Amino acid sequence: MKVGKVMKTVVHTISPGATVEQAVRQFVKKKVGTLPVIDDNGLFRGTVVMNRLLNVFLPDFVNLIGNVSYLKDYGSLELNSDTCNMDIIDKPVESVIELDHSSLDEDSGLLAALAIMKNAQVPDLPVLKDGRLVGLVSYVDIGRGILELLQEKCSMETDNES
Repeated sequence: MKVGKVMKTVVHTISPGATVEQAVRQFVKKKVGTLPVIDDNGLFRGTVVMNRLLNVFLPDFVNLIGNVSYLKDYGSLELNSDTCNMDIIDKPVESVIELDHSSLDEDSGLLAALAIMKNAQVPDLPVLKDGRLVGLVSYVDIGRGILELLQEKCSMETDNES
């Protein structure tokens, strides 16, 4: 099965000059975790991934702590204006985090998409045609496509046994 069959075609995007604040507003308002960056010519320039942006705001100690299952909360260290890096809010997103440039073609297979996503450690992958965004594929989309194929295969085997 090809990525083009399972991808989302309604995708929220931002421009290359978007500020961190604009990206944050898009993530919150649109309830998405990935924002492809599209230039004025409609060409794909990269992707802003929410978890990478969150790392900029989180206090450094969060990344240093390994097993935190015993903590209910961080107490006085909990997220607040003193622990957040708020001085970056007006800066262009591209100056704060590295954009992910992973993408694939709509004719790519599901397993190829899965391999790229795992390697790039991204939750969604832009799907391009001639350098232009045509969709976005996620782990859920790929999983649903694989399960659909398995369901069809099991159905055919059951039919053949009858």
